[in-house]
Amino acid sequence: MWEKISAELLSVHRGKFFGVILGLITGLAVMRFGFLWTAFIFVCTYVGYHIGKRVDENKENLVDIIERYLPPGDR
Repeated sequence: MWEKISAELLSVHRGKFFGVILGLITGLAVMRFGFLWTAFIFVCTYVGYHIGKRVDENKENLVDIIERYLPPGDR
């Protein structure tokens, strides 16, 4: 029975299911950390996702990305 329910959730209602999970996590994070800390966590998560996506797609090397955003130091 649980296998049928989980299969339907993940195949037919995938977007709704993950939306509910994301909403639950967001609500709990806002209650625990406050709105600004939660927003900061989401921004950091997005930046990490974006950098990882660029590296996975072989558009840029991780070192190139880091060098572009961090100031040059003594090398």
